[in-house]
Amino acid sequence: MAPHFFVQMKTFFTRAAFLLFFLLPVLTRAQAPGNCLHLDGSNDYLTATVSTLPTGRSSYTIEAWINPSSLTGSHGIAGWGAAGSVNEYNGLMLGMQGDQKVLINYWWDNDLGVVIPDFTGNWAHVAATYDSTTNTRKLYLNGVLIASDQPSGTHAVPSGNFLAGRTGGDEYFNGKLDELRIWTVARTASQISSSMLNAVAPNTSGLVSYYNFDQGIPGGSNNGNTVLFDQISYSNNATLVNFGLTGNTSNWLASYAMTAAPVPLPAGNISSTGFTANWSAPLSGTFTRYLLDVSSDSLFGSFLSGYKGYDAGM
Repeated sequence: MAPHFFVQMKTFFTRAAFLLFFLLPVLTRAQAPGNCLHLDGSNDYLTATVSTLPTGRSSYTIEAWINPSSLTGSHGIAGWGAAGSVNEYNGLMLGMQGDQKVLINYWWDNDLGVVIPDFTGNWAHVAATYDSTTNTRKLYLNGVLIASDQPSGTHAVPSGNFLAGRTGGDEYFNGKLDELRIWTVARTASQISSSMLNAVAPNTSGLVSYYNFDQGIPGGSNNGNTVLFDQISYSNNATLVNFGLTGNTSNWLASYAMTAAPVPLPAGNISSTGFTANWSAPLSGTFTRYLLDVSSDSLFGSFLSGYKGYDAGM
């Protein structure tokens, strides 16, 4: 079987034989194409009233670009419903399973979770879906399906209580958040992978809330920018809560989400000891080289000698 690739902003993964590769493009152009919000992981979050959110056992998709400052602990990305009540919540969050990092399609206890690599400090696209027709939950990392199940029991999510950067209690997101989209349909793998590197039209079928975060002065004084605009409806605008709105934390910052991910191409020279990784140039930015990590551990806990930050050139 040919190797497959999964790609994230500023990070490139691929697998063949027993080797795993982690590729970091080194960006030299400073100007970013858009903005995002940095959340401090302590008490920053956003709240909104979105009347069209999927309720009951309806289909949904939650997707976003994230750049976490920490993957240790519980960090909510977005969700709604009755926080604290089993099977009455739809959410997407990061959590822990022992000492391993996990991505969670969050129903509040009756969850779908999967172990993920530690991509702290790098952009990644994450998505959670539920298809009510097939009773199937799925999780995606950088457009690649990484987990699925068919949950048992009831699921009755009430309307309201939409949060971003938090999923209840002290589950605050720590890092940068961008391109948050909520759908009333279970997006397919091809739909997620094809749209994650692009903005979507607000009138796209099934899209009920879309926050592109392109507001504020990156790292500047943004005391007046306390509302995150929804591209679908003014009534869905989100309110920023507890943000400092100055400097490089708890504020509007420049974002490279969607723009600097290399595009994977078929691998070559596949053998029992390795292969040649191929990729196209990133969509934007100027890069001087790529740094390559090689590991036999899917979580990159250890590295092959000489292949930690190996300079792969251009």
